[in-house]
Amino acid sequence: MCVNKNYNVKTFPNGTKINNVDCSGLTVNQAEKKLTKEWNKKHFTIYESDEKEIKSLPMVWDIKEIKSNSEKLSKDLLEHNLTNSKEPKVLGELSDLDISYDIKDRINSALNPSLLTSFLRKIHIVSNNININMEIKNVNKTFNEQFKDLNIFNKTDNTIITKDAYIDLNSDNFDIVKEVYGNNIDKELVKSTILNNISKGEFNMYYSQKEFYDKPEVTSTNKLLLEEQEYLRNLDFPEITYKIYGNTVKVKKQQILKMYGITQKSLSKKINLKDLKVNKKAVKKYVHKLAEKYDTAWSDHEFNSTKQGKITVSGGDYGYFIDEDKETSKLISILKKKKNVVRTPIYSQKGYKNANDIGDSYVEIDLTYQTLWLYKNGEMVTSTPIVTGSVASGFSTPPGVYILKYKTMHTTLKGKNADGSDYESPVTYWMPFNGGIGMHDATWRGTFGGNIYLSGGSHGCVNMPYEKAGIVYRNISAGYPIVVHY
Repeated sequence: MCVNKNYNVKTFPNGTKINNVDCSGLTVNQAEKKLTKEWNKKHFTIYESDEKEIKSLPMVWDIKEIKSNSEKLSKDLLEHNLTNSKEPKVLGELSDLDISYDIKDRINSALNPSLLTSFLRKIHIVSNNININMEIKNVNKTFNEQFKDLNIFNKTDNTIITKDAYIDLNSDNFDIVKEVYGNNIDKELVKSTILNNISKGEFNMYYSQKEFYDKPEVTSTNKLLLEEQEYLRNLDFPEITYKIYGNTVKVKKQQILKMYGITQKSLSKKINLKDLKVNKKAVKKYVHKLAEKYDTAWSDHEFNSTKQGKITVSGGDYGYFIDEDKETSKLISILKKKKNVVRTPIYSQKGYKNANDIGDSYVEIDLTYQTLWLYKNGEMVTSTPIVTGSVASGFSTPPGVYILKYKTMHTTLKGKNADGSDYESPVTYWMPFNGGIGMHDATWRGTFGGNIYLSGGSHGCVNMPYEKAGIVYRNISAGYPIVVHY
């Protein structure tokens, strides 16, 4: 359509209205500002719809004029409200809209119409009240804050959140978890409906909650989802099995998936197994969890004590420690080769007998009865009264299940007394099991056992008669379990 170049003017003629806003004598820029101001001064009201009543309402608008279900609902309700005295309930309002509009081109076209339109206006066949769509350019802070605080978004205890269908990567057969049709509100749909109404000059909306329920984007029949499931089921994963002190631990498919970096997001790439890259962080995390579950050091141990029967001993470093750094490196190498393997993890420390109990070879130190027993293969080798750490001085011997770190002869033990002074104690037999705490002969003592330890005890070590210390020294070696308990 040709533009009337001979009728090109800079201001609108008198009597010109745009969207019922008087623009007489205004330039395009002035008209744009005035329209924006007038539009943003308006209030947008959200009314509660009466779904039971509107079902029987007659259709009075031409179906060709109706562009959406929400518009149909609004028109039906408007008809209903015009003919009924009952006021609809107001659910929310928006004011001071603070919206930017993309209308300059439309205003310019209205100022410089085609020859035909210009002629029709002159002879009053076409109205000088020009209607343009107030296309939204930008929604600013004021509108967004009011929208966010609308009461229609308040959740209740009965709110069910809509969820997409997805593949359960933790299931052995990669089952699809069905979608959930909830009753939570699709805020973006509400927002776009409000803005669409505003752009058309409709400053109200009749709100039916069901019309705005959030709907799942992915259902269990989704073609892509089914393809991803098939892809996962056809992957030929390597089988990795750990043998951990009598336990057989097979690494599950879903755990291997993570170690190859396959997640919900990466599924659509459908990488061939041979092209998969090992995710080192995921491998490290898996080994750490393996260690958390199967390391037995510092855990509780059931123990059949000599004088007190069955007891639980807590703490101490006796047991198995998986070397996480070395095992992570080894597992990464195995995953890169993509071959089946059965292996024992790399340990930084192993239990003396087995993981689940202390076995039948150990040294028992009973702090309550101040007695030490040495057992070997279930037989008691020797027993002796002892003196442990001084309670009064704060040097109590800590309970727990430990392992003998090493043993050596003819050494001098050095440390600090409770008053801060230094001490030096030469011993013949030295058997440490907990840092600087160990078993040794104490030739400076004339008596052992009883309540000596309460106020006249050691600096934490287990003092023994010379002969008994020698027997123990000759019958144990590094790694031997040392059970200390009350």
